[in-house]
Amino acid sequence: MISKKLFCEVMESLLIQINQDKEIGSFFLINSGKTINGTCSYNNNRVIKSCVKLLQEYFPPDEDGFCEISHYCFFLEFGKPTKEGNETETFEQLYTRLINNL
Repeated sequence: MISKKLFCEVMESLLIQINQDKEIGSFFLINSGKTINGTCSYNNNRVIKSCVKLLQEYFPPDEDGFCEISHYCFFLEFGKPTKEGNETETFEQLYTRLINNL
């Protein structure tokens, strides 16, 4: 099983990379004079998807294909509060919830 420490380090790296990509995209957007479609000059999708896929080896999607990790990263934007709740779910809390659901 993946340790909580390593799980959290991978999640933190994903968050940092995605935020950095957004920053660079915003830079290109502002400096190109465009109002839409600011993108990075490189594409990290394969690396990001590979990291998620590796984490799925420990916490696989359910029988319907729903993946808690992908949902947390890309829909909840790394645990940001939703309309239903005001608390942010930390990487540690996500890990604990995933472990408890195995």
